[in-house]
Amino acid sequence: MIDHTDPAVIRAARALLDFLYIAQYQSHSDETLLYLEEALQLFHKDKDIFLKLGAREADNFNLPKLHSLLHYADAIRELGTIDNYNTEATERLHINLAKDAYRASNRRDFIPQMIVWVERKEKIENFASFVTWRKEQIREKNRDDMEIGNEAADLASQPIVKRRVQLAKWPAAPGVSLQTLSSDYHAIHFSTVLEWYLRLQRRRLLSELPGNLKKIPSTVTDPPSIKSIPVWHRIKFIHPNVQGMDFIEDTQDTVHAYPKRRKRGSKEADFLGERFDTVLVNEKGEADITGVEGLHVGQVRVVFKLPDDVCSAYLGPDSSLWPGHLVYIEWFSKLKANPEKDHKMF
Repeated sequence: MIDHTDPAVIRAARALLDFLYIAQYQSHSDETLLYLEEALQLFHKDKDIFLKLGAREADNFNLPKLHSLLHYADAIRELGTIDNYNTEATERLHINLAKDAYRASNRRDFIPQMIVWVERKEKIENFASFVTWRKEQIREKNRDDMEIGNEAADLASQPIVKRRVQLAKWPAAPGVSLQTLSSDYHAIHFSTVLEWYLRLQRRRLLSELPGNLKKIPSTVTDPPSIKSIPVWHRIKFIHPNVQGMDFIEDTQDTVHAYPKRRKRGSKEADFLGERFDTVLVNEKGEADITGVEGLHVGQVRVVFKLPDDVCSAYLGPDSSLWPGHLVYIEWFSKLKANPEKDHKMF
């Protein structure tokens, strides 16, 4: 589509999308508002292409909603972020205070029941807010009572926001054969890569920790054959709110990797399509917070765990040296150093 679209259309669409995403930030600075205004200026610079191509019948862009974008930056400076005064709050409250309350009633003479339900819910939420506030007071008092000797100790005392990784306790597919991994999961080189990984891991353990020489066998003369492995179909990444605001929920990203399969409870040949998500991988842990330097794009094919006998044969009987969950990824080409000039994508 990009190759057959006028570059001005791509620039205008990209600028408008940038504006919409920046406008939704939950906190702003002078710098982010400058980005907001620049994105809108870029859109107005290329918007006439839609008139030229006949995408709009009128000969102008006199649209109230489009004009309102001019006031976003000033409104944010005066009133705060837009999540404080848009219509989403009232629309959401109609669900919380009307629909949910009605569902909690017995549908007969429901208005008094709804009022009682809402009152009780508000009391519970108010008490929960008080408990949260009280806990924060206690934490602040404890921080004030601590004697911090130097700047390093001060930095060490700051909360560290860490991403959590969650997987199901039990695999979605307990025993998947290597042939199935190749045909259904498209992990064509799984066996070769797995053997390479085990030998590389073994050499790393032997070189980094001399004490492991007693724990790891000197040679792997008769490695056990791998007939099947347990496979997971989802990985969840939980990103805590970096601003420390209790009322903002954690962000959850889920990576899916599963083949075509029959719908649960379906008697006919009714299948769900396969899904193998694309991910950005920080290969060496040195990638910047922004930009793509140090990141590699890949497609997750298999999320699995090695059988105990395989780990024992290659890495020794000490399970503390065994790897946890592993991921087979099909790498894409390396990202370019600079983005494309029109859509700004790599």
